Amino acid sequence: MNKRIMIFIISFAIGIIMCTMLYSHTMISEAVPKYPDGTPSTNDGVKSTSLSIIESKTREATVKIITPSGGHGSGALYYYAGKFIALTAAHVTSELGVYTLIDRWGEERFATVIYVDSKYDFSILSTTSFTKTTPLQLKIPLYDIRNIVDKTLLFSGYPSSLPLLTTRGRVSGFRDDAIIMHSAAWMGSSGSNVFDNSGNFIGILYAVSVGDFIGIPTLMEDVIWVTPYYLLDWDLIRKSIKTRGRNGLKEETNPSIR
Repeated sequence: MNKRIMIFIISFAIGIIMCTMLYSHTMISEAVPKYPDGTPSTNDGVKSTSLSIIESKTREATVKIITPSGGHGSGALYYYAGKFIALTAAHVTSELGVYTLIDRWGEERFATVIYVDSKYDFSILSTTSFTKTTPLQLKIPLYDIRNIVDKTLLFSGYPSSLPLLTTRGRVSGFRDDAIIMHSAAWMGSSGSNVFDNSGNFIGILYAVSVGDFIGIPTLMEDVIWVTPYYLLDWDLIRKSIKTRGRNGLKEETNPSIR
């Protein structure tokens, strides 16, 4: 057989095999279930690389809080009693003056302090609506989280110079005035709002642990402290929001509330 004809036949056969493999791969890919955004599901039908819808809402409502002196902490935006507010840690809002809230889109709003609980390191800022960021509903759990060790919780914030991060952690134990979690935080995480997987407000992240090693203070970044919701004076909080909060809508109508 002519050598050229032989080469042609072999090349033609290889082409047919490759086309068949490509077609088979396409058919298999099309057969894999996809979510509305086009992401393939895992074999058990669970989307493994995504937060739940409720968890995503808490992340999206997280804001960076810039202090008058230029430092920063974290917080979350809510719409409560007709007012836009942000919950954070009291030590984040310890300066006199106007604060700036920045959402994940880079949009900025001014905010002022309307409530401080120095004992439990908790404070509230009053602000106005954002164009894209939808505030959360303020919900506290109907169950008692005390003594529920190993419960998984979630928070979002702006540690150090990093962008918005979302982190899970587990309840390790309790002290009279704090929930102790095994997770990770850094300066800038202070004020991050901690939620359960139903979007209930659990508390405010306010510190990381400092231990003692042969007399030397040692930072324990994976042990963090949270002010729990059940220690806060909710009657006083509601009164403060209603009387001191601003009616600060940017639009003509109320935004959709989560």
